[in-house]
Amino acid sequence: MPNCFVDALESRQFLSGTCALVSNAPAASQPAVSAVLASLRRVSSSAYLGNYTGKVTVKSPPLIPAVPATLVIKSISAKNIVKGTMSFPGLGYNNLPFSVKSTINPATGKFTIYYSKAGTTAGSGNITLAGTANAKTKVITGTFNGSIIYHSYPVTVVGTIKFTKTA
Repeated sequence: MPNCFVDALESRQFLSGTCALVSNAPAASQPAVSAVLASLRRVSSSAYLGNYTGKVTVKSPPLIPAVPATLVIKSISAKNIVKGTMSFPGLGYNNLPFSVKSTINPATGKFTIYYSKAGTTAGSGNITLAGTANAKTKVITGTFNGSIIYHSYPVTVVGTIKFTKTA
């Protein structure tokens, strides 16, 4: 009488041999294996689309309190160009559009978002957000810096950001 347990294990040996087959594959097939493994690690850029809420904690100048903030990522192109809006109501900045030089690497989540508008009134200035977006935890962390108009005065700000995806 055959042992069913041993027979089942014997038929599984091909499943456990996959790693050895990949590591022993001829050098000519290694690029194909690498491409398959890279595609498995890739995160779809659509995972980053959506609305994020959080806050900006300003470190310099120290008199500006932490302010609520929103980030809306509307699209990510095939060239990883990010388009959307950001708002910092406590600083007097609402629905600032970003695109052109704003990028994200979907595989790593590293991003840089730029806003720039010439002028000397509220809403003008240069703002850069840079950091990492985590598609799994839906959290964005990084730095905030730029030159803004705050209560009618030009101010250079440096701080940190933390956003959580809401939709």
